[in-house]
Amino acid sequence: MCGIAGVYHINNASVVLRDMLHALQNRGTDATGVVTFAGGEHYMFHSPKKVSAALSPAVLAELPGKCGIGHNRYPTASNSKQSTNIQPIVLQVGAEVLTIAHNGNFTNIAELEAGPLKGTAFFSQSDTERFFRLIAKHYQSDTFLVSIEKALGQMKGSCSAVMMRSQELIAIRDASANRPLYWGKLGRGYVVASETCALDDIGVFEHNEIPPGTILSFSPRGIATTTLAKTPEHRCSFEHLYFANPTSYINGIQTADFRRTVGRALNQEHGIATDLIVAVPDSSTFIGEGYHAEKAWGLYDQSIIIRKHDTGRTFIMPGQDERIKAVERKFSFRTDRIAGKSITVIDDSVVRSTTSYGITQSLRERGATAIHWRIAGPRIVNPCHYGINTPERDELVAASKSNPEIARTLGADSVEFLSLARFKQVIDEAGVAPSKCCFTCMGDPYW
Repeated sequence: MCGIAGVYHINNASVVLRDMLHALQNRGTDATGVVTFAGGEHYMFHSPKKVSAALSPAVLAELPGKCGIGHNRYPTASNSKQSTNIQPIVLQVGAEVLTIAHNGNFTNIAELEAGPLKGTAFFSQSDTERFFRLIAKHYQSDTFLVSIEKALGQMKGSCSAVMMRSQELIAIRDASANRPLYWGKLGRGYVVASETCALDDIGVFEHNEIPPGTILSFSPRGIATTTLAKTPEHRCSFEHLYFANPTSYINGIQTADFRRTVGRALNQEHGIATDLIVAVPDSSTFIGEGYHAEKAWGLYDQSIIIRKHDTGRTFIMPGQDERIKAVERKFSFRTDRIAGKSITVIDDSVVRSTTSYGITQSLRERGATAIHWRIAGPRIVNPCHYGINTPERDELVAASKSNPEIARTLGADSVEFLSLARFKQVIDEAGVAPSKCCFTCMGDPYW
């Protein structure tokens, strides 16, 4: 899962990209990259830091131009510490400089390396580079847009991407629609981003979802649309629960409202009477509001667990040691409100259980008499192959343990998950057919 952004024909493109990437920081914290074009030249900056630390005024001053693309890195398919894996990727093709930033994950890289890309010298481990190299290979004999279309037809997996050359910004969304992508008009130019929140933050309030299986080209000739061959859609359902910014619309669904609705459904299935109810901040806050609004099984008190916002999202950190250390410093607890109380803890999901275990132990140490976890997402039982770095099955706590066993693992009194059937029903009622969504991590088949 990454955040991507593109800017075309807008003054101070790098500043606009900085603001958009800052809004998309929820999608990746591992690295930041920007490439701009001006006067026939490209200007590149990569950093292993978050946006606010990486893109200082001094850095932005060295990234001139009205066009460019940017990327927040969330590592899935390559070493997160290797600088050559940071995007956007730049490639010289003949006399032309091309650059790409990608959100998603390709699943047939080994097949491509043994076939059409055999003998290619790669400079990174990135699956994005393999896609880029395939485009460049086709570009030797086809037009640029046809080259993208042909290359995408050879890839398996998920792809939302932005590409740039000196006079053109290209937005790509594959037919699976697994990863979101939106565009809007800003002044006389155009912007593209993974989520609508990034458009809102720069004053673009009219959002256009790039349809599944579409390539949009923004150039001096205007906007050109290429429609790809249709295949079944597999829109990611986990976007709604965890990744998306609460202010964003994803697949036409308002994220915060959706989470409140899921919270209500969770209460209907697994409500329990306790003294206090608290949601794990921040992605579960609206879920907790919905849970309590459905039926007040206890006092809703969000002051019990406070997140320290100088830390990142534990789930998307690349190593287990880093995740454990992050849990220890990620939250503050209201000890005076916890002692002697039974508590329902609301969360969006349980993956490895690292965060859940840490919170449970912290609540026990502060005198909680009972701790009941209520999880708004169905059990995560399969690794995702399409752009979310969920671990293999042996690290997924719900893949091998029953709910009582998970409760014992956490040191909790009980754990209950929203059923997959009910989760699908909530998505259906929100306006997206479940048949067009991906629930593979929750037990449905791979596609």
